[in-house]
Amino acid sequence: MGFLNDLLQSLFGGSERKPGRDAGRAPMPAEESQSPSGQACPQCERPAVRKRARASDLQLVAAVAREIVEYESAHGDSGAWGAREAIAQAHGLSVVDVADETLRIKERSRAPATPKERAARVSPKSSNERSRTRILDADDMRLLDLRHLEATPLKLRGIAHYVSDRGRAQHGGSELILKREPENPHDSFAIAVYGMTGRKLGHVSASRAAQLTPLLDRLGYDGYIVGGIVEQVPGRIAQLHAMLPRVPLLRAWVKEQTR
Repeated sequence: MGFLNDLLQSLFGGSERKPGRDAGRAPMPAEESQSPSGQACPQCERPAVRKRARASDLQLVAAVAREIVEYESAHGDSGAWGAREAIAQAHGLSVVDVADETLRIKERSRAPATPKERAARVSPKSSNERSRTRILDADDMRLLDLRHLEATPLKLRGIAHYVSDRGRAQHGGSELILKREPENPHDSFAIAVYGMTGRKLGHVSASRAAQLTPLLDRLGYDGYIVGGIVEQVPGRIAQLHAMLPRVPLLRAWVKEQTR
């Protein structure tokens, strides 16, 4: 009868299953990834781990940038460079690592200008106001020449606000002066560009200024001499370019100078 019962169970699927060769073998954990051969493959989880690590790094940069912005909002620009450096280093980062994110946070926090504020920005200024904001006396400044460093040309921003179309060739030239504007109400990383005549010509783009500002602030000079280019095309308005040092080279040079 025992043989007959075994035969019926094998044909019709009995409710009980006899232990076979796999009895006692521990099942593979469900959470482990498997390779096509059916074996456990811990390496399959590595891309996800790396992805989580990258996301964690971005979150750290964003958090440090917010802390820097909050400090500057509470204390102003007094000692801003030292504070930025101390906050970044406390989290194992450098000021340059968080410069772009700091700039983005500041741009997002700016409230849209009201019609009255926009009108005030474009209203004509008196000659005395123009002279105070547009003319630079280089004789009273401590200038550092950066023209020995490899540089790339960058078109100036906002030229039309400071010099006429005819005056571009007159006040631009092969030598320009970079001057930090930490008190700039629109961007504390702003870098203004002046001609050797003392006339303000425009600004460095916000993205490049965010990279250069920490390095220039560490050097601590009143202004920095760089090369300039006046691009003149017949029938078109002249364009002004500043020869700005390459950031990696400038960073290495500043590190040597400030040891």
